[in-house]
Amino acid sequence: MNRRVLVLVFALAAVLAAWQVGTTSATTFIVTTVGNSYSPADLTVAVGDTVNWTGITGAHTVSHTSSNWTINSGNDTSWVFSQPGTYTYTCNFHAMDGRIVVQGQQAVTSTSTVTATSTPTAGPPPTTPPPTPAHMGGTLVATLSGANEVPAVTVSSTGSVSLTFDSGAGTITGTWHLQSPSSNVTAAHIHTGAAGSNGGILVTFAGLPAAGGSFTTSNTGVAASLIQQILANPGSFYVNVHTTNNMGGEVRGQLGRGASCPSGQIVVLLAPGNEVPARTSRAQGIVALTLDGTAGTVTGTWTIGGQASNTVAAHIHQNIPGLNGPIVVGFSPLPTAGGAFTTTTAPVNTALIANILQNPNGFYVNVHTADYADGELRGQLACAAFRQHLPIGARTGAVSGGTVQIGAGMFAPRSVTARVGQTVRWYEEGGTHTVTSEAAGADGGLLFTSDWQAPNGLTVGMEFSHTFTAAGTYPYYCRFHGAPGGVGHAGSVIVTS
Repeated sequence: MNRRVLVLVFALAAVLAAWQVGTTSATTFIVTTVGNSYSPADLTVAVGDTVNWTGITGAHTVSHTSSNWTINSGNDTSWVFSQPGTYTYTCNFHAMDGRIVVQGQQAVTSTSTVTATSTPTAGPPPTTPPPTPAHMGGTLVATLSGANEVPAVTVSSTGSVSLTFDSGAGTITGTWHLQSPSSNVTAAHIHTGAAGSNGGILVTFAGLPAAGGSFTTSNTGVAASLIQQILANPGSFYVNVHTTNNMGGEVRGQLGRGASCPSGQIVVLLAPGNEVPARTSRAQGIVALTLDGTAGTVTGTWTIGGQASNTVAAHIHQNIPGLNGPIVVGFSPLPTAGGAFTTTTAPVNTALIANILQNPNGFYVNVHTADYADGELRGQLACAAFRQHLPIGARTGAVSGGTVQIGAGMFAPRSVTARVGQTVRWYEEGGTHTVTSEAAGADGGLLFTSDWQAPNGLTVGMEFSHTFTAAGTYPYYCRFHGAPGGVGHAGSVIVTS
């Protein structure tokens, strides 16, 4: 081999070595919205990776303008991150915050030329290591039911599972609750397949208690590519639990991104129309729950009124909206007449609490009365953080007089106290309602009304606010479901100096 050929070989080798050090396999990450939260809210990626925001259409945006990036979209959008750093973004309409941490070297934008006639010499080693290959992590949940099996299975058992994935470590950690299996649990897997179709096994879970209950699992050595695929498109995979009586599967659920509640603060709006089947009662209620996974306790602050008869029981049940499920947590003592009261339940299995907080919408509160033994009031669990939507101004120093949730037949709380100069905000949780002041303003019109913002009424996800400038009591009502004088769907704001 002559000298010119050797020089060309060395030159090509140098080019390939430089290319290998300066590049990594790019990964695409998915961020979506669950309720009024980005999921995941915090994400770590590598230089060159792409983040796709999907499912953003509606009342949310992905917005931020700063020295290191500008993004402002009310629809699905994507961004390729070419420089390391921390990138934060918000929703223009809700208290939603997201953060992208980009690791690795800045992308190379200059070009290098290798002269084929010169003899290459070994250069110094890189002063910084190549970027760490990106990996994906996140938590997915599934609500398990026999109705989800293909074909459906008629069983009283239900379940839920929260799975935490880490493609870098190759692990899947599961927190499970299986309620009342028809027979011994024999196996559980992640399968490939969309809802309504069956597919092959991809991941097998071991160490399952035959009787079900609350337990954890741990899988290691899972291929990073499989974890990335599941996290990128969870709806194409499902969890299936098999029993002796139902070898093909007893309860099943598609994987999805649950609206987790790490704060442990849950709010439930209770209405007869949420029952399955719906009730025609005039009862209404609200309960604020605090779930403590360390102490194993569930405490509740309740307000219930208008029941058809005496209250006899209240529980947390396990299932999604539209389906009934078994009891997992009971509450006592309960005053038969309802009203305002508190409860404390202990001990509660800590794995069950973790499962509820990871997927609160997979559970509901049911209040039973003498006339409605199967339940007169019902509401799905939701994280309190999703029900207190302070706009961006509140995060930058503006004082707030409180937040009122609007639900079926009630304002919650019915009466709120604020100080002069503070703002009260109403958030529509369900249905169509108005916030209509009984008092007149200085111009002869109403002092405040949501009709200024939404002439046809507030719908789910909308907010209305008013800043009070004078002390006094300000009654208001929903013009669709209430009337002046505290009739029906009505409330008040008490403003102090």
